[in-house]
Amino acid sequence: DYGLGHVASIRLAGDHTLTTQPIDAESLAGYDAVVIATDHTDFDYKHVTTHASLIVDTRNATGKADLLGPNVVRL
Repeated sequence: DYGLGHVASIRLAGDHTLTTQPIDAESLAGYDAVVIATDHTDFDYKHVTTHASLIVDTRNATGKADLLGPNVVRL
């Protein structure tokens, strides 16, 4: 799954297609981990850090927004 309003779907090899998922509190709470792979300025990282149990931040998006916490792992 992925959540990105800019890209509605991604077609992968083998005829697989992924479609963007909602980034609401219920959806975030349902994932074991959330990975931040891009740092978009219009993305609500506070919402993500509030509702996701584990966040792997590969872009330091949470650090730039001063949202580091026990559920955030930066790579």
